[in-house]
Amino acid sequence: MQDATIDYTQDRKKEFLKRLRMHTQSQHTALEEHPLSVSLFKEEVNLDDYLRYLKAMYGVVAGFEEAYYPILKDWVPAIELRRKTPWLAQDLQLLKSDIPSSISVPTFLEYSPNPAYLLGKMYVMEGSALGGAVIYKHLQPKLGFSPEEGGRYFYGYGSQTAGMWRAFLEVLTTQALVENAEPNILKGAAEQFVAIQTFFDTQLLVSR
Repeated sequence: MQDATIDYTQDRKKEFLKRLRMHTQSQHTALEEHPLSVSLFKEEVNLDDYLRYLKAMYGVVAGFEEAYYPILKDWVPAIELRRKTPWLAQDLQLLKSDIPSSISVPTFLEYSPNPAYLLGKMYVMEGSALGGAVIYKHLQPKLGFSPEEGGRYFYGYGSQTAGMWRAFLEVLTTQALVENAEPNILKGAAEQFVAIQTFFDTQLLVSR
């Protein structure tokens, strides 16, 4: 009986993740097709493209961690190990680039105490670490950086990436089974993709 209950719970979690991916598919694709994202995969990608993206992500990541980590720490174990602002700051400093001031932190990051909604947002931020591993493999031979020399952010969790992702998904899917939590998670994830894209748009205007 217990094994059957466990299997049923795992099936529900898997089905939820499928719904989450489907619900955010169009927003995810739109962000991947944003000019700042596309620039990293150009055959002739250069340091300016790279720094422009890092500065944009600094605003997104710093804003997210400043606004939401104090709340999420009660829901995500060892959340401090997931901070990525220091990685971005390290890369920008090593590459002799200015670190955006706090004024640049996105104003779209509205406060919300709902943990399910915030976990939905964090799903997008943690998922970026998976994409970062792909970007790292593409950029490393072209720009010649390493985790210690300009590539810390995209290197991310390194060999721990899969484990960190699974640990977060366990928190997320467990919360999703709580009554009325799923709609809030779906809403948070979709809105975070859109929020990042909106902020990227402002950064394109700034860089012109």
